Amino acid sequence: MKKYLLYNLAALALMMGVIVACDTASQDVEPVVSPDGYPKYTFTPAEDYANVKEGDTLVFNIVTDKMIDRALTFSAQIIGGDADDHDIVVNNGVVAPYSTAGSMSVIVPQDWDAEATENMTLEFGIYSLAEKYLVHPTMETEVLNFAISNYVSSTLQVTIGWELPVVVRDTVWEELELPNQTVIEYKDTVDIETDAADEMDFDILISPAATFDISDPWASEIGNYSAATGSNPEVLELDTADLEDGEYVIWTDLYANGFYYYWFVPDGNSTKLPVSALFERQGTALQAVVDQDEAEAPFLTTPGYDDGGGFNGVICKLVVENGVFTIVDWEDDSTVGSAKAAKAKTPRPAHLRR
Repeated sequence: MKKYLLYNLAALALMMGVIVACDTASQDVEPVVSPDGYPKYTFTPAEDYANVKEGDTLVFNIVTDKMIDRALTFSAQIIGGDADDHDIVVNNGVVAPYSTAGSMSVIVPQDWDAEATENMTLEFGIYSLAEKYLVHPTMETEVLNFAISNYVSSTLQVTIGWELPVVVRDTVWEELELPNQTVIEYKDTVDIETDAADEMDFDILISPAATFDISDPWASEIGNYSAATGSNPEVLELDTADLEDGEYVIWTDLYANGFYYYWFVPDGNSTKLPVSALFERQGTALQAVVDQDEAEAPFLTTPGYDDGGGFNGVICKLVVENGVFTIVDWEDDSTVGSAKAAKAKTPRPAHLRR
């Protein structure tokens, strides 16, 4: 019995020693992992961006002082200034594993807004929590300031469209099965709902006001056929680089009127189809709508297909001065949309006879 008691006391003493040793070990200072193995990085603009304008792409080089076996993703965000997230497009940069260099870019798009110079404060850094701990703990985001000037296009864009819902009547062949199972064909007249724009095609041209003659407009047109495509709407593009300072007339030429294919067009001798033009210049506040006077627009049923300008109408006069576009009424600055149904003396150019 005494022997077993001695064994129990020895075991108890051993257990107490282990507990004391463990407690002492937990109170020792644990070793600290050195941050020296973690890379540091720097951002450097690829060029001087003292004067940033809409349309520029800002490129930034990223360099780390050592390689690691993981990729590092860098991005940018706006943290101050007049600009917002709609004013930039960020292309993230990546420093690949076992590499020490990468690049990223920030695009400043050319928007349509008319804006004063904006200030933008960009912050660059790593925003992924998983990747933040792969770099040196002293690394902070880098902040750069930029001033962005507004982009103004040299091009005036004129979008010209026409539409008018109409109901026409047409003759079609129908089939009828008789009781004896004989099938006969017969003509029937049906109503068809359509848009006048599907049947009528306009070309939009421009001429110097000094030499423009509505009875012979093709003699003066300057050769801009961007809005003579057979589309609806047509888009006429006018660039200050192509137009000398002066006054011009924007006019319409009715190329095709397909309504004579139909048996009947209700009010075909009184219903007219005017055009509507929207004037815009990117980067400016210009947004003007000019509606052609309906009284001066062509009838739906007149004159049918034409290859030489059977109906010419005027939309407006355009004044170009020192890179500025001004839209005014034609003919003594008082009439918009005057038109003339007359055979042109000068024929349409052969390459525009679609």
